[in-house]
Amino acid sequence: MHRIALLLADLICVALATVLSLYLRDNLDFSYNRFERLFPYIVFSLLSAALSFTIFGINRGIWRFTSLPDYLRVVIAVFMAVFGALSAGFAFDRLEGVPRALPVLQIVLTTTFMIGARIATRLRHASRLQVSATDFTNVVKGETVLVLGLSWIA
Repeated sequence: MHRIALLLADLICVALATVLSLYLRDNLDFSYNRFERLFPYIVFSLLSAALSFTIFGINRGIWRFTSLPDYLRVVIAVFMAVFGALSAGFAFDRLEGVPRALPVLQIVLTTTFMIGARIATRLRHASRLQVSATDFTNVVKGETVLVLGLSWIA
């Protein structure tokens, strides 16, 4: 259930980024007619993103423990999702009604939204830990180390 919720959150980021990309591309002027012509591309973007994110394992991570390799995997998965949407859109109707600058804006905004959501979750978790750590009056100063392994270094 947790994986499905994370995948849905990422797909919402993709949908918002695609609509916002069109809105930015049209100089902040919303036209229902342009949005209607873009609808097949949005569907292809969501399907391609669902496949790409599942293949790259984007929905398997825990957002509060993300790090740079996770962010790089997000960037690669977003590139593959947009490439898949472009390929499917071209095969469907030769990208009729899709502005040529839209995929570039979509990559930038989708990456920003997805990584931003992960960073916000990480920062929220860190601030929650700082608040709960100050509740204790007898906090022992020290460092906890967990050593795993059976080699001579362990």
